[in-house]
Amino acid sequence: MKLTKGVDRPGRHQDAKRQMMSTMAQRSKKSLNSLPTDNASAEAAWQQALLLRELSRDERVTASKRHAEAEAAEEYAENETITSTKQLCAELQS
Repeated sequence: MKLTKGVDRPGRHQDAKRQMMSTMAQRSKKSLNSLPTDNASAEAAWQQALLLRELSRDERVTASKRHAEAEAAEEYAENETITSTKQLCAELQS
């Protein structure tokens, strides 16, 4: 029985797994090292995050106000239509 290359060596899978984990750890460390760590950069990032959150909140408030105004306009139009229809019916009956 002929064994294929690498299969006859027990533990090869563990070696490959260790190598992969080591490579992942090195990449992770490089990624972390590329992040700004000084206080000024962290403060600037935090301020930007707060600003984006505030802008998002403002957009939601504006959209909510517009929605409420549209609903009120729709209700007003429905009431006007009902009133006009009642007036027309009263005129036709008289």
